[in-house]
Amino acid sequence: MAADRPETTDARDAESMALCAIRYTIGRRSYITSDGQRWAREWGAKSKWVRDVIRRDLREACDREGALGDQCDEAGWRNVLTDLDNIAKSDNAE
Repeated sequence: MAADRPETTDARDAESMALCAIRYTIGRRSYITSDGQRWAREWGAKSKWVRDVIRRDLREACDREGALGDQCDEAGWRNVLTDLDNIAKSDNAE
């Protein structure tokens, strides 16, 4: 996956920090969850590397009861995963 990362340090740093922020919000039970879901969609659309990491993280969390937060948070994260899967499918179709 490292080959999918951008060459410039600034872009790599921005993606890494976005991943940290998104990962922080997975499983939280507060207002920040919706921001993390929005960031996951935005950064997942911009970067294959970010999209692949978030998809993997969400799949792993789906297997652990309560790992995605409350019921409303879990539904939101499952929707994010579906959206990112659809982006990946459309990228592979091109």
